[in-house]
Amino acid sequence: MPLIDTPVTIFWFRRDLRLSDNHGLCRALTRSSAVLPVFIFDRLILGQLPSKQDRRVSFIHTLVDELNTRLTALGSALYVLHEKPVEAFALLTRQFRVHEVIANHDYEPYAIERDAAVSAFLATRNIALTTYKDQVVFEKDEITKSDGTPYTVFTPYAKAWKRQLSTQGISNYPSEQHLGALARLSSPGVPGLDTLGFEAMSPGPAP
Repeated sequence: MPLIDTPVTIFWFRRDLRLSDNHGLCRALTRSSAVLPVFIFDRLILGQLPSKQDRRVSFIHTLVDELNTRLTALGSALYVLHEKPVEAFALLTRQFRVHEVIANHDYEPYAIERDAAVSAFLATRNIALTTYKDQVVFEKDEITKSDGTPYTVFTPYAKAWKRQLSTQGISNYPSEQHLGALARLSSPGVPGLDTLGFEAMSPGPAP
């Protein structure tokens, strides 16, 4: 695939395989005129799965393929890699002039370690990794007691959560209105499940 001559901002899709109301994607699209959409099939995760017939992998693969189809219709494409995350970004920074990498927060322990490792690598290239709140309404440090400590009982936490929602509301990030800022490139395609080391799942019995 030919290189893009202009600097790109990478938007790293993870749990958020959608083009609408996507906080990090919206930030990327409004800050850059060439946003490169990226998804990584993480070898560190896939390599630990015991079965080569895994419904989770099949489901995610289908969503990735559908997202690539939508991006292709817009004149862009999803750049899909099957690598360890740091190695994926080493490849990306060799192939593209990366200005910034943007993603949404991921709260799993492995994800926190992964993002720290990717951020440290990118820092050696003077590239920032910036992440945004997207998959939750409030993060844990946004709903606390008056002394700043977390709630340990659900009912007062729920009351505080609802009170803050009523005053603050839910932010809207209309990423779908800014898709003209996607980088223009031909689709390299999505690697098949067999390339990832997995087998397609046969349809289950009809309900």
